[in-house]
Amino acid sequence: MSSTVIAMDYSHPEAPSNMTECVEYANNVVSLVEKMQESEIPRDISRERYEENLSEKIVQIAHENGTEDKLNDETLERVVEYLMLTHWDAYNWYKSTQYGVQPEVIYQTAWADCDIGVADQEQKELMEQLEGMRSE
Repeated sequence: MSSTVIAMDYSHPEAPSNMTECVEYANNVVSLVEKMQESEIPRDISRERYEENLSEKIVQIAHENGTEDKLNDETLERVVEYLMLTHWDAYNWYKSTQYGVQPEVIYQTAWADCDIGVADQEQKELMEQLEGMRSE
């Protein structure tokens, strides 16, 4: 699968920021893909519709847990945004594995993409710091 379909925004406050978090992210993606395969969800859902369905499910779960009023909390909102990014990445993997899921390949590629994304974000932040120091 091409990295161009990856939704993860490594500047997001909840995004993975180190190797351990990339391992967790890759494991989450593999787990979600396997659940999608078991559920046999359609492979032609638009991102907008997928996120609508996911949002509805999050609200339903929050309502069942009695935490619906906390959904507007800024921290929870960031977590929900991160979940949507992770789920969309997993869905793209699921769509690309129509003829067979290979968890090891998905894990290795998701982890490598994450590791590169974290390194790119760190470099971007470092460059911004250097620019700030130059302008002082």
